[in-house]
Amino acid sequence: MLRAIVDGTAVTAIRTAAVSGVATKLLAREDAGDLAIIGAGTQAYAHLEAMLCVRKIRSVRVYSLPLETAFKFAERESIRHGIPAEVKETAQEAVAGADIICTVTTAQAPVVKGEWIAPGAHQRRGRFYADDS
Repeated sequence: MLRAIVDGTAVTAIRTAAVSGVATKLLAREDAGDLAIIGAGTQAYAHLEAMLCVRKIRSVRVYSLPLETAFKFAERESIRHGIPAEVKETAQEAVAGADIICTVTTAQAPVVKGEWIAPGAHQRRGRFYADDS
């Protein structure tokens, strides 16, 4: 007998962001506070929350396609958390100089190159990074 139909989107976002938060707490520099987020969907909102729990985030730079979603994310979260959030036109601009980088995009091809990342930055690497070898 069917008892419930549950949308797992929110639970998945929270679980994924929580793991990223733990990794950031343990691995990012204590003074890390400039966050770049690549993607502006459900995972972006959850990851920002997680990063705010483990570091004093001073600013957020977001890149996402279409750019309208990035603008909505930046406006909403800037007001909600009282921190500056700005949209960048490219992923490279977003990650340049960032202390913490979260790639939370559904892109099918890499969108971040290792050479763009500042020394000492903490990033969640995955299929969204180009092979720099």
